[in-house]
Amino acid sequence: MATIIICDDSELCRRVLRLTIESMRNDVACVEVATGAELLNYIKANEHPSLVFLDLRMPDRDGFRTLADLQAMEASFKDLKIVAYSVLASEADKVRSLEAGFDAFLGKPFSRSELTLLLTNLLGGETGGFS
Repeated sequence: MATIIICDDSELCRRVLRLTIESMRNDVACVEVATGAELLNYIKANEHPSLVFLDLRMPDRDGFRTLADLQAMEASFKDLKIVAYSVLASEADKVRSLEAGFDAFLGKPFSRSELTLLLTNLLGGETGGFS
């Protein structure tokens, strides 16, 4: 089972994304964290997640700084897929995110079809994985 971590300072945004993912896929477990520091601590203390949704604007550290910290971690995390997740959804924001090393970008709000495509591309789209 794939583990997805949702890192966002907004409890509502975390919950909406988690519930949407869980309603679409039965092959994932979602974990919610509220800060970049919590994300780093969770990843250090637990099994390697499959995917991280990382908000770009958080009070403790922004998503770009958290991404840099993740990239600096040991090599076993090099294959971790990280999605920029933000209300900052201009073309320039998307390009900056991808240039920084994010694997994909998901704007807020998002559509189910957009999320489905993203999850299929990053986790695989076995038909048994969809509920």
